[in-house]
Amino acid sequence: MTTAAVLVGVIFLAGLIEFAVEQAVGQWLSGRIMQVIALVCGLVVALIFKVGLIQSLGISGIDMTTGVAQWADFVLTGFVIGAGSTKAHEFFDKYLSKE
Repeated sequence: MTTAAVLVGVIFLAGLIEFAVEQAVGQWLSGRIMQVIALVCGLVVALIFKVGLIQSLGISGIDMTTGVAQWADFVLTGFVIGAGSTKAHEFFDKYLSKE
């Protein structure tokens, strides 16, 4: 899968998780509790589907062949997904170079 496809997928998943959490528990909960629920959902999705941003970006100097590195990649990606679509956009705008 191309880097662009992974980035679009992560933004889509972030928006989906954000929407699902708001619809599922938004009328009863708010604030930090909803953020924690969204982060947990993002982690679960990234781990189940093995979505990793670091590996897809192909950054040189990072050895992604070890199991620990791959799982760390999934966890970090889960945090980006769980933060929501707005935060995912901010993350990509800040850390990815414009081509």
